[in-house]
Amino acid sequence: MKNHDFIPYKDADLETWATNFITRLSQNAAAWDIPNTILAPLSALNTAWKQKYSLAEAPATRTPVAVEAKNEAGRALRQALRSTVNEYVRYNHFIPDTGRLELQLPLPKRGRTPSPDPTTHPRAQIKPVEPLQIVISFYDDESESRAKPAGVHGVEMKWGFGDDRPPADADELTNSVFDTHTPLTLTFRGADRGRRVYFFLRWENTRGVKGPWSMVYSAVVP
Repeated sequence: MKNHDFIPYKDADLETWATNFITRLSQNAAAWDIPNTILAPLSALNTAWKQKYSLAEAPATRTPVAVEAKNEAGRALRQALRSTVNEYVRYNHFIPDTGRLELQLPLPKRGRTPSPDPTTHPRAQIKPVEPLQIVISFYDDESESRAKPAGVHGVEMKWGFGDDRPPADADELTNSVFDTHTPLTLTFRGADRGRRVYFFLRWENTRGVKGPWSMVYSAVVP
């Protein structure tokens, strides 16, 4: 998928394409593992773009200032759409071909070399930043880069409390979350303050194949 292939060049086409893309993405966010946190900012950029586009197109309000404001809003919207596709859609194995067609995106080429099975594990940095919240940043254990390994879609994390002793392995932990980008934030209840929570992490590639578990990490709920 090439960046310049899926976003329309003409302003009139962008208005229709962006609205459809954001609507479809919002309607299927849960099934497609799309974070809700990206939808409101994307919708706000689209609303701002449509307002400025309308002003720049109407003869009564079409001024050089209005046209430049429309162009700036269009650049911001296109950049956000491009980033969303590349980060949350392009390698997202939860989105079927029918979903990609609904989003008006080209289907991925078939016959490519499949993404490799993960052989490394994530390394975590855990920071208690606010009361009842712990932020977990993750990156590859065998790479100096903070990027995920090639072909990896995201990270699975098992977590749970262990007030008496640390867990022997990830199977002892009953809670599981999945995230496609770092960092990952966990929010706890007031009754959990002061308890020790443990974490294991592992990579998952675009085909759903999982890698080995990391070492165990722990933190105290602030």
